[in-house]
Amino acid sequence: MRFRDALRGLLACAALTFHCAVAQSQLVPMQARLDPTVIVEDCNNGTDQSTTVQVLGPASLQPGKPARVQVSVRNTSASTLWFGEQTQVPTRLGAWNGNLQGHNNQVRWDGWECGGYRKNGVGDQRSFISDPKSPDNNCHAPGNVGPNGERTFDFNITAPLGATGTTKFSWAMVVEFGTQCNGFFKEAWYVDVPVSGADVKCSIDPGPKANDSQFLLEVWNNETLDAITGTDGSKTEDAFPVERRWVNPDFVTDTNGSVSLPLDAIGGQTRLSQCAGLAHYTARLTGSVPLKAGTYTFKASADDGVRVSINNASLINKWAAPQSIPDNAPEIARATALSAGSYNVVIEYLQADGGAHLNLN
Repeated sequence: MRFRDALRGLLACAALTFHCAVAQSQLVPMQARLDPTVIVEDCNNGTDQSTTVQVLGPASLQPGKPARVQVSVRNTSASTLWFGEQTQVPTRLGAWNGNLQGHNNQVRWDGWECGGYRKNGVGDQRSFISDPKSPDNNCHAPGNVGPNGERTFDFNITAPLGATGTTKFSWAMVVEFGTQCNGFFKEAWYVDVPVSGADVKCSIDPGPKANDSQFLLEVWNNETLDAITGTDGSKTEDAFPVERRWVNPDFVTDTNGSVSLPLDAIGGQTRLSQCAGLAHYTARLTGSVPLKAGTYTFKASADDGVRVSINNASLINKWAAPQSIPDNAPEIARATALSAGSYNVVIEYLQADGGAHLNLN
């Protein structure tokens, strides 16, 4: 079997998988309340100020299943600028945990539009204004937000397993001067989000392979896979997959070759993993394919990003968003197998927002 045939349909939308528009989750206005805690921001002598303008999100959360939120915040300071990740002292949206009356954040943050991180459970979480290192070109600007300017932070929140009734989603703007001063702004806000449904659990231990032809599928609820995002040089909690499982390519009875990646299609929405969001996620397929000696042509179309490597050699690298590589104008690459044998294949996929598909022939 030729390798181009063996890989046809691998992660292919034409074969039931990604080649379908992703319906966006229904966002509704959320009732945000001002936290009564008196905050003294002393990093910039109290000049940093903000107010929350609007919060959109889910009508309810199911424990363990991410849902999208959009938090719009206005810079109400007289002259202070907010900077993104291009500076050593960025301004970010942070999880709020300084309240003594039970209004502290209880939900997990990830799936950020423009980057962020999660450390120490739900206590230390951030969503970035902008990040020049992001694969999403929309996140390279604006580099700052001036007085009267607004920024909408787009990311996922997840209720903890076992949660019932309501759970707290709490936030405040923060300027990152470190531990030398309190960088949280004067206003902190929170929402009581209703929680309903059974816990959603995804395994990160795929167990042993059923056979040598299986590919390992890993899904991240971020746009950076397992990249190191912590300022201290260590991996943050969001840099690990939310799900890992084996998928079965049919290389024996299907001469086209295919891999079935079941999608959650509840309510017209498609979801690669129940533990990842509908947008701002990445995936990696790793496996091996037997090849005969010869030269092979690869054609990849995608929305948004795709990378393909064989035996650690990069073959296709279109890792950016937003972008659409159509089926009728695919990215083309060629590789030569000098001898017959088993070749390691890695396919990576980036979904930023909107439609989603990946087709590799």
